[in-house]
Amino acid sequence: MAIAVDGIITGGSVTSSRNEIWAESTANSARNALNLEATTSAVNAALASGQYNEGDVTATLTAPGTSVTANGGNHNGTAINLEDNVSVALSRGNDAVNRLTAEGDVLTNSAGATATTDNTGLASAEGGFAVLNRQTNIDNEIASRITASGGNNVSITSGLVNGRVNVSGNQVVAEATANRTGNSIALNDANGTAGSAALTSYQRNSGVTTVASITGVGNSINGGTGNSGGSSFNVTNNTVQARAVGNAGTNSNVTSLRSRNSLGL
Repeated sequence: MAIAVDGIITGGSVTSSRNEIWAESTANSARNALNLEATTSAVNAALASGQYNEGDVTATLTAPGTSVTANGGNHNGTAINLEDNVSVALSRGNDAVNRLTAEGDVLTNSAGATATTDNTGLASAEGGFAVLNRQTNIDNEIASRITASGGNNVSITSGLVNGRVNVSGNQVVAEATANRTGNSIALNDANGTAGSAALTSYQRNSGVTTVASITGVGNSINGGTGNSGGSSFNVTNNTVQARAVGNAGTNSNVTSLRSRNSLGL
């Protein structure tokens, strides 16, 4: 995104803010929820999620960011703002959220529950209430790349008198994650007899390359060669971040014995 001004600005303003540019690529994505309201005391429940990926996953942004170019003569009393713009390249091999919730006056196990998946090998979770997550990437590349000549930039080719230029709060992020998951079990038993719970999360990468890169992107002001008397130039609180992650996961098992429990991912 670019703004180009030809001519002289007097007592005006130029603003580019809260723009977002996203490139996102995901091989497998799942959101699974199992909610159980028990009316009898002997209950069980199981939830299993399996994801497998052998293909490359790539998200690429070229020349992201916002620029303002002010040409012409000396601009007088002008404010130029580049604020809170976002450029993101996001790639994920496997992405899953699994949530099991059970509630009742009395929760006790019957024969028990088993969650299994045999995606390149058996994995299981066994208990009165069970959640299993399995994620595998084989011989692939998970990559997020941002390349540009510039970024969030203000260029004044002549001069700025009694003005203000502000480049702040802009973010450029490249993130690549092979396996990402959030798993939870929440049991709410009013009488304090909640049964057993089992949560298993298995994440594997074999021959996988995870890449996050940012090249030639920055946040800057070029004040030009003209008069800049009485003007302020600020570049603050901008972020350029590249993150490459093999496996990321959060797992929680919450039991409430007296009051209703609420758990969100």
